[in-house]
Amino acid sequence: MDKKRKKELVSEYIKVLEREWEAVALEARALAGVLPLVFARLDRPWSPVITMSDASLSGWAFGHKSLGAAAIQEVGRVPERNRYRCREVTLPPRESALVAADVCDRHSQPA
Repeated sequence: MDKKRKKELVSEYIKVLEREWEAVALEARALAGVLPLVFARLDRPWSPVITMSDASLSGWAFGHKSLGAAAIQEVGRVPERNRYRCREVTLPPRESALVAADVCDRHSQPA
């Protein structure tokens, strides 16, 4: 590759980065505008209802289940990054969560 082509590629890459950082800056400004409205009372007792949400490029999902405050407190106190480092975990994370929530039985799922 000649020197001129290398310079062109670097210039194109810089333009892409500038566009990307403009989008990041725009999102940061939007977040800064909404952030003062976000609050949490951390001194409140644990709720007996657990909720979840998930999103993908093709849609989104929400769910909830009443488990009791003690069970939710036990799970909620585990740091997210440590949830799947336990030695007892033998299932993939999603399957483990479904079985634990009584949504499905691992043995009844099709292979």
